[in-house]
Amino acid sequence: MYIPGTILMWLAFFAGLASTVTYWLSIKAPERWRSAARQSYVLMTVAIVAGSALLMYLLVTHDYRLHYVWAYSDNLLPTHFLISTFWGGQEGSFMLWIFWGVLLGLPLMRFARSYESRVMFIYNLTLLSLILLLVKQDPFRFHEGLTAALIPMDGQGLNPLLQNYWMVIHPPIMFIGYASLGIPFSFAIAALWMKKYDEWTRVSMPWVLLSLATLGTAIMLGGYWAYETLGWGGYWGWDPVENASLVPWLATLALTHGMLLQRGRGRFRRLNLVLAVASYLLVVYATFLTRSGVLADFSVHSFVDLGITGLLVFNMGFFLVLAVGLLVHRWNEIPTEVGDEPFMSRTIFFVVGILLTMLLGTVVLFGTSAPLISRIWGAPAQVGPDFYNRMGFWLAVVFTSFLAGTPFLGWSRARKGWVRILGLTGAITAVVMALAVVAGLRGVSAIIYVSAAVFCVVTNLWAVVDFGKAGRWRLAGGPVAHVGLGLMMLAFLTTGWLDQQHKVRLTEGRPAEVLGYTMTFRGVEKPTPQARDAMVVEVTSPRGRNFVLKPKMWVNQKTNQMIANPDIKSFLTKDLYAAPVEFEPGRDAPVSSRMMLTKDQPATFRDWTLTFKGFDLTKQNAVPGALTVGVVVEIQRPGEEPVSLEPSMVSTDEGVQPVAVEIPGVGGGKIRATGMSVDQGVVRVELLGLGGGIGSTAVLAKGETMAYKELTITFDDFDLTDFDPQAGKINFGVVLSVEHGGQSYEVVPTVRGGMGGEPQVTSATVPGSGGIALTPGRIDAEGGTVQLQVYDPLLAPEAPTAASLVLDVSTKPLISLVWIGTILIVIGIFMAIFLRRNDIATIPVEG
Repeated sequence: MYIPGTILMWLAFFAGLASTVTYWLSIKAPERWRSAARQSYVLMTVAIVAGSALLMYLLVTHDYRLHYVWAYSDNLLPTHFLISTFWGGQEGSFMLWIFWGVLLGLPLMRFARSYESRVMFIYNLTLLSLILLLVKQDPFRFHEGLTAALIPMDGQGLNPLLQNYWMVIHPPIMFIGYASLGIPFSFAIAALWMKKYDEWTRVSMPWVLLSLATLGTAIMLGGYWAYETLGWGGYWGWDPVENASLVPWLATLALTHGMLLQRGRGRFRRLNLVLAVASYLLVVYATFLTRSGVLADFSVHSFVDLGITGLLVFNMGFFLVLAVGLLVHRWNEIPTEVGDEPFMSRTIFFVVGILLTMLLGTVVLFGTSAPLISRIWGAPAQVGPDFYNRMGFWLAVVFTSFLAGTPFLGWSRARKGWVRILGLTGAITAVVMALAVVAGLRGVSAIIYVSAAVFCVVTNLWAVVDFGKAGRWRLAGGPVAHVGLGLMMLAFLTTGWLDQQHKVRLTEGRPAEVLGYTMTFRGVEKPTPQARDAMVVEVTSPRGRNFVLKPKMWVNQKTNQMIANPDIKSFLTKDLYAAPVEFEPGRDAPVSSRMMLTKDQPATFRDWTLTFKGFDLTKQNAVPGALTVGVVVEIQRPGEEPVSLEPSMVSTDEGVQPVAVEIPGVGGGKIRATGMSVDQGVVRVELLGLGGGIGSTAVLAKGETMAYKELTITFDDFDLTDFDPQAGKINFGVVLSVEHGGQSYEVVPTVRGGMGGEPQVTSATVPGSGGIALTPGRIDAEGGTVQLQVYDPLLAPEAPTAASLVLDVSTKPLISLVWIGTILIVIGIFMAIFLRRNDIATIPVEG
């Protein structure tokens, strides 16, 4: 183990334990123990922050002695992805959770006021339960049996699907939400403990809103991450791990509105205590689901079991027993009142909305837990997206309708003039729906759903304007958030039901019509050796607008995994979404001749003369991060002026790539360099697409024969007269007997060592055959075999095969409303946080 890091983990645990014990003691004697409790908490915070900084340092400096560093990072990751490896695995993500948790505890100590001792006692327990996991599964452990000679030089690297800038942003926001949910839970337990059932909602409301904002933001950022990265065309797939964060958010949403009810009507105390407890317990349960390995076969996000399942179950059981036991014990003591509000009141609408939210959360929780529940009677299984869509559709319609009605209502009755407001907003909704039907909206279910969503947006927009006209903008947070939710509901339908999709194969250079767009595949772009292969697709829109899409498709070298990223063009009313499915690189024309060219010494190909003029080193940095060397070859054909061509070779960490150039005046003809020796002034070139080529290939043992056209070719033996390895001469010939036209010829192609370690192969032409030449390929001297290639100059030229790309192309109508709606929800929540910022000051300080 890495001693400094492990010591910091244990220090954090014992400091947290000391803070917990002294906060317990400070309940009875605050003057004696409060200071020690706070100091211990600060010490725990310092230890966690220092441990986090140390782990980050070890990741950035590539200290592969640590198993965690080796498992999630490598030498090629850029800095921002290297930072994100901190939370790329189990241990690091728990460390991030604890990091935010201890930092949030610092202002909590200050603002908990009369609740401090009990709240911090409970909150410390939530932190200790997480720190204990890292004591068990130490992020600073070394590889087992590691010695200095066995320290890895490189790591396994971050999962290619996680190598996205959202990986840097999404998890930190998500874990702020997870960590902050421990605070209202602690307040609820403290309220039950102290029998104070009202004021705790005021002091904990900002924390509830913080959880609501951060969890909601993280969920939708995760959706956008999936949308722009994974290529399946959506942003929410009802994956169990996606749902595991959604269910606590729904519970927090219900808690937020329940607290508003308690504040406005002085009731629903039991409901809020249950919701505060449930929100945190659902996070603990989600942690168990995603990190115990029970979902490993059902979710691409799930972690494998690292041996902490027992602790996760203990944590879940401990907090469940604590919370439920205390609720049951105090249940009859919690004051309740019977309301007399009519149905047309904000109170009733809030209650119905809370119940619908809880029902939706229950449906999602049941579906998410299906792999666990189904184990009871057989093999584990999960439910599909259709289950959630069917169950949630009408819940969403009713829920959105009730959101639309709240602007008309006061807490105890409908507001004055509500009939006029309802008529105005209803008329606007009817006009919008008429336009939607004209635009193509069909189906009774779809029309009902869209009507509810549009009505919600219209009525809550009216409420925002009404608050603004009265100069009460700070009270408009709720309606702003409800407008955002209505827009999201609308986009859920348009992107799920009204999108168009088409799969197409694009051949390089050939335009194709796809969903009204003209698309032309122009090849693969790789501006740097480290860049991912981008498939360049030129697009012309139905209105004649031109743009380029560059979906990416490449093979991760460490995992040999094919990765595909879509590209998206966003318009005002829709997105054009192009996801690569398959890439066929095509095939060059066959090789017509392979030649060794020595500087300034002419060589012939048919009636052409080729002269190697030298190397061009002026373009060494033409490709960033690679070495480029040009090869200048002059070609002269009968009756024409010499033409100077410059094929090149690009050397990268992945190997050497030849770059061919076309031969002017010869359709499909190219020349490329395949080897070079700068010291000897020699290059190996290939001529392609000029006819001729390898007519036949066979592996022959001594005495074996192959036939090609009218030739009978026999491998006799190796000629080793010039073979002397001690003198550095690795030269030999391949002795072949060829019968042709009643004549027998001895043909001896040769192999000579050289070319910087590469063998120099010289073909031998069969006399009287019209230029047929024999070339040895792979040779097994011990086994006495040779691979023989027969080059035939009379073979008809073959055309090259063009590269092709298969794309899943789709249009996503009004998908921008998802992201706009998310932004409005977050803005509305932060407006509410600002509105409630002074509530804490009304809570008395603990004596």
